[in-house]
Amino acid sequence: MAVLRPARQDRQLRRYRSPRFQFLRHARAVANGVHLEWITADIWYSEKPDFLAGLERRHRRYVVEIPRNLHGWLYHPGAKPRHPARGVEELCHHAKQMTHQEWTAFHIKDTEKGPMIWKAKSAPFWLSRGGQVLGTYHLIWAYDPLHPEEEKWFLVWDPLEDKLETWLHVGFARWPVERTLEDKKSELGLSHFEVRKYQAVMRHLYITMVSHLFIARQTQRLRGEKPGDHADPDPRRRQRTRHYAPV
Repeated sequence: MAVLRPARQDRQLRRYRSPRFQFLRHARAVANGVHLEWITADIWYSEKPDFLAGLERRHRRYVVEIPRNLHGWLYHPGAKPRHPARGVEELCHHAKQMTHQEWTAFHIKDTEKGPMIWKAKSAPFWLSRGGQVLGTYHLIWAYDPLHPEEEKWFLVWDPLEDKLETWLHVGFARWPVERTLEDKKSELGLSHFEVRKYQAVMRHLYITMVSHLFIARQTQRLRGEKPGDHADPDPRRRQRTRHYAPV
């Protein structure tokens, strides 16, 4: 049995999180007939220019969460900008393209405590990559009215120019995946199996996924038809399903 040293283990994990490996997974999914309308990802991937550029070369529309210090412009600065790019947090709080807009409320999802409502604004956005100004992207600024200090920023690349509602739904679509992983860890023993290699982690994940599917189908079969006055199920089970690819 081979035991990985910490340095080698870190290198292996970095390799499997790399944009190159994610594009191999993407190519395999497409080859297997999976149609992807959108790609969504967390901040770790949005900070990798090669990842975003690769999505654009493959004509994959995406909505990715971005850090508050990502720099850009809310107007076309030209090939040789006269003014420096500014962080998205500063732009959203001070630039007229955002401050002159009214907030729009959106229903994000249902939770055990009721509906989750966020307010959002969006504006065209340009950024610099490899010394070249690129656009047009869209910048989304959203916050939770119940917790105003909780803010999120999203970068959208969508040549088809869909609606803000769609972009927000994609941006928050990672939640069902994270909820599923949490259930697997707390209810199905995913966190009880400690391994060092990525392949071993994936094998155990596949086993817990199959277990989850079996339990869900058995629950559905045994529940049968409910009477009309039966209470709605847990909101976490009524999330809308679309063809997204969270990474």
